[in-house]
Amino acid sequence: MSQASQLFTRRLSKSVQLFPGTLTEYLKSIPSKPVTFLLLVTAFGAAGVGIWSVYNRYLSLQTLILVAGKQSGESAQISNALMQLVNKHQCRLPEFPTNIIKGKLCLNFKIEVVKTDGTEENLNALEGNLKKVQENTRQKIGKHKHAHLATAQADVVADQIDQFSTSSARTVATLYTDTFQLVVRNSLIPNEYRKADESTFPFSVLKGKKISVPKLGGQRISFSSIAQHNGLENQDFKFVDTKPGDQTETDFCSGRVDAIFRVRTLGNSEIKNALQCGQLVPIHQAAAMKIQHPAFQDDATIPEGSYLGGDSPNPPKKLKTIAVKRLLLARQDVPRQAIWELTAILNEHKPELVKELADKHANPWVKALVTQISEPGLGEAGEADSSGVSLHDGARDFYQRNQPPFYITYLGHASTFITVVSFAVAVLLRAHRHIQQESKDRADEYIKTVVDLMKKAPLVELINSQKKLEEEFQIASQALREDKISQESFRTFNEAYKTTREYIEREIESAQRHKSEQYINEVMHLLDFDQTRPEVLLKQLDTILIAAKNALTEDNVFSRESFRTFIEAHNVVREALARRI
Repeated sequence: MSQASQLFTRRLSKSVQLFPGTLTEYLKSIPSKPVTFLLLVTAFGAAGVGIWSVYNRYLSLQTLILVAGKQSGESAQISNALMQLVNKHQCRLPEFPTNIIKGKLCLNFKIEVVKTDGTEENLNALEGNLKKVQENTRQKIGKHKHAHLATAQADVVADQIDQFSTSSARTVATLYTDTFQLVVRNSLIPNEYRKADESTFPFSVLKGKKISVPKLGGQRISFSSIAQHNGLENQDFKFVDTKPGDQTETDFCSGRVDAIFRVRTLGNSEIKNALQCGQLVPIHQAAAMKIQHPAFQDDATIPEGSYLGGDSPNPPKKLKTIAVKRLLLARQDVPRQAIWELTAILNEHKPELVKELADKHANPWVKALVTQISEPGLGEAGEADSSGVSLHDGARDFYQRNQPPFYITYLGHASTFITVVSFAVAVLLRAHRHIQQESKDRADEYIKTVVDLMKKAPLVELINSQKKLEEEFQIASQALREDKISQESFRTFNEAYKTTREYIEREIESAQRHKSEQYINEVMHLLDFDQTRPEVLLKQLDTILIAAKNALTEDNVFSRESFRTFIEAHNVVREALARRI
């Protein structure tokens, strides 16, 4: 026996002096039994490897930097919700073993969201080209030397990624769809276009005009692609840079800006405000532009009434345009397991993401974007969404559900016995996950239904939405009683339900108040007719009263309180007119 082994045995004997004499004597006899000594060393070595594997897998926390554009943007809001959700489910002692057994999220990474000026800066940060990013962004990335995750427009990724000699960007998921939206001031729209039911807006009208489009980010690159297809270059326009805090719609209505171009989701507040002084126009020949820009979706439209419904919808007709995917990218060297778990969260924990958005008071249309999170479409070369970027291996494993076997992921080389046991556990986990997935999908449908009810609408539609909301609550409650959805999913649904209910109640109250004010103004207006005979005015007053009563009983226009206010105004006017007789 070597001197090293004898030293090991002596130290081991001292460490177990508290045990009975039989164990101590056995340890002292180990040097005379080489095979036993070798087995003992192997056992301790295997235990050490196992402990190291568990620590590395669950307890060694790493930070992933996510660059997500401007804080007011949709992708930044979703990224912040993702950060909050991920950071709530980190593995910590002593609850980490219990969380694993119960199938709860247990992550060994956290996310830190860093704001930027858009896709172009995001790609530079992801590739580690920090000379081309802002000083503030560079400081926040700090010791990491690059970002780990980034949001990006698919078309800009396709145009910019080949600038890097060896790109490390990989696709994780499609977050949602962005739409090209061009608003032109009314005075620049040709009369023939106004009269035609179906026509092509002459893009050349914008030559030499002042166009509002952010200088940084990917939107100007997208606009340049359209301009080049129409035979124009950047120097043919007077670009007006848009920075956070600018009142773009004010400049637009005052004439300091002739057109606004944005690549944003439908319902964007900036576009909605600009429509007071301008008109959305179509972007044609998308299929032809797709030849040079494969990431363009050539079947996109802006539906009639996207920004205003009712009898005077805006836009007044369906408009052709271009759409692009908003992608979540990751560096190739981000650990495979971390991306697998991140992809799982995006696709299987949408109710929790909606809840995080609700807690941050995000706009309803941003919450609805969570339902669009999906697997990127793959081209023939395995490139995601025709952006020229392949899937990250961790995301590919998730979408193909090729999760590594338990014994490979956590224990490395193991005995045949552990392999069999691990396989059985993997089967049970897969069955459990399948059941959970069905429950989450059902909860996603309930949440999407109630979130979709949060929209501007006439009073009658709001009342119908309120009834539909209560019906969905009863359906979800019944599903909970029948164990078709989990308690956690129902709690998330309940948060969305309460938010939607409060929103609809406020909208109904506002609509009722507005309508009651109209009736009150009608009766008060009768006092302005000094030259009209009081008897005629009293008849008109009675007509208004009858209409108000009908509105109270049939149309739900009045609340009880609003109707009492109306009656008080009615009595005051009646007394005033009676004194004129």
